[in-house]
Amino acid sequence: MYSKRLNQWEVVGVELGSAEIDLVEDSYSRNEIIDDMNGVNLGAEMARFHRCVVLLEAKFNAGDSVLIAPFSSYKKGDENINAVLVVDHEDSTRKFISRRSTLQLSRLRSVSRKRITRHYGYLPRSYSRKVIGKIKGLITGVI
Repeated sequence: MYSKRLNQWEVVGVELGSAEIDLVEDSYSRNEIIDDMNGVNLGAEMARFHRCVVLLEAKFNAGDSVLIAPFSSYKKGDENINAVLVVDHEDSTRKFISRRSTLQLSRLRSVSRKRITRHYGYLPRSYSRKVIGKIKGLITGVI
């Protein structure tokens, strides 16, 4: 667990849990379901370990939860998708990405800080401003 105070725009490593394609109703006991609520993603692509950007630090969230946006691999054409932000591999981002990546703004999550494993640095201001603009667009329906 990452024990230091979290800040907005901090890039952190987060264990997002395991992926499950199907959930068979009778295959889980009540205790297993409660345990799985801590880390099962049904049919979700965003599972296991991901680098993420902290959008709202702990002091603005109930309990120990933090709002994050995960990074994903860049695919050709991602720059044309309004709900993602393409982050280039450059001097200011080398600490947390090894190649061109996308910040998945349509996959925001509230996660327990217990799932945060390490700190990589901070998202540069030029990108954080773009994140704000894109999230405003998502909320107002502009994109």
